[in-house]
Amino acid sequence: MKKQATFMSALLLTASVLFAHPMTTNAAESSADYQLRFVPERNIISAEEIAKGDVTIRAAVYLTGSTANTFGSIELAFDSDDSSIYFRNMVTGDNSSLQDEATTYESSQGTFTTNYVPYCFGYLLGSKNRYMTGGPMITTNQYACDPVYGAELYSAGPNKIQFTADNGTLVTCDVTVDDDGNGHYSYTYTDKSTNQTATKNAVIPRYDATIPAYDKSDPTSSLIPDNCNRVVWLPGSSQLKTGASFFGNTSDEFPFCYVDIVIEKGTTSGIYSIDFDLDKCALYGISHNKYSIESVGTTIAVDVDGITVSSVDMDQAAYYESSDNTPIQAVNFASSILANFTYTDENGKSVTERNIEIVGMVDCDGLTPKQLYDEMAENGCYISDSAPLYCDGEILKQADGTTITQKIMIGTKGDVDYSGTVDIMDAYKVLQYYAKKSAGSTASLYTGSSKDADMETLTYFLADIDTASKNQGADGSEISIMDAYYILQYYSNASVGLSPSWSDFYD
Repeated sequence: MKKQATFMSALLLTASVLFAHPMTTNAAESSADYQLRFVPERNIISAEEIAKGDVTIRAAVYLTGSTANTFGSIELAFDSDDSSIYFRNMVTGDNSSLQDEATTYESSQGTFTTNYVPYCFGYLLGSKNRYMTGGPMITTNQYACDPVYGAELYSAGPNKIQFTADNGTLVTCDVTVDDDGNGHYSYTYTDKSTNQTATKNAVIPRYDATIPAYDKSDPTSSLIPDNCNRVVWLPGSSQLKTGASFFGNTSDEFPFCYVDIVIEKGTTSGIYSIDFDLDKCALYGISHNKYSIESVGTTIAVDVDGITVSSVDMDQAAYYESSDNTPIQAVNFASSILANFTYTDENGKSVTERNIEIVGMVDCDGLTPKQLYDEMAENGCYISDSAPLYCDGEILKQADGTTITQKIMIGTKGDVDYSGTVDIMDAYKVLQYYAKKSAGSTASLYTGSSKDADMETLTYFLADIDTASKNQGADGSEISIMDAYYILQYYSNASVGLSPSWSDFYD
């Protein structure tokens, strides 16, 4: 007991020095990479569905990566590889209060109730956890705009549109529809650069003549939709100087935006891709530093007879925090999962499309790390050596019937001794590890009885508070004295009845 008291005294002494002389973290902010992910609620459509009418699938767009950075702007663009698949009804941070009724959400930063649709740059305010959107300024092509005046187009009845010119004049135009379903309209205007009268010909993609005419009591219902596949985002005026941080302890706890994928009635059987156009995507920090972006698109399969995996490239294990309440996705631990799709084409011939990338379609059947940990954790962690992977609710298999699985490991952030709580002993173990490594000695973070070789990596992941790395030196990460300091801060706040969040200490 005397030895333990000495350890505690040494740790508290170190902490007092840290509080007196704050240190900076060694996370390499300017070199951090982020990933855009397109995640539909489902990816497979039956022949019966597509024969009855258009099929709409809700999808979320996630931005994943380090939570230690703040952002000044984001631009993204995506599209399908076939005109029979398009997008509608985009929900972003500035128009997300579209729900008629308030909903209660569970988050790593507390429970909150709101009629807003939470997105990744929202935040909670005050003791009552009031949800705020942060006042973002967002431009999308959700609704069509006139190319000369930039005014939104409204329906004026079947085959007619209207908009307001710069001088307040209401302009009404007839719309003609071509064989591809696009609407065309024209009008004359005065070109300000020449003061000459000019004619403008404009196009409305996928014009819908059934949209009701403008009604001032419900103007949104008469807006003419556009492609809905681009977003330009800035934090709101109150955040322009400080930028916006992720809402939650993980970057993908909430999506960046939502959009509907519309698959037209009668779309032929086959495999269709939706991908980001990285030439039109950009992510900037508050100092105008540009982060590199990679992307994971998705696949929509129409009327397929079967899916079998042809090859996989996955990590040995996937590591998660017990507070993570987002569904486990294969993109977190797999760089590639290729599959063969079999379907019958329009001529009745069986077709197999081989080696289609489906990593963005694969998950653990909607399970979250928090669910698995809460229900099945033992000795302070959850380990499954062979968790089955799913594609659209069906267990994913190879051609010989072998199930595709992944090792899943889950622990509580900061709980490096797996006691079930984050306390001063966890800080001591991290400090001890740091001291040994600094002296050039061999050191291990995991000191339990398990023979699982991956326990050391899981423990490193839980101990690396600011960058949550699984490998020494990756992305500028290392276990340092600051990680022990963060654990001690967390413990101190929790000990006096507060509800701390890890990001409170290093953002």
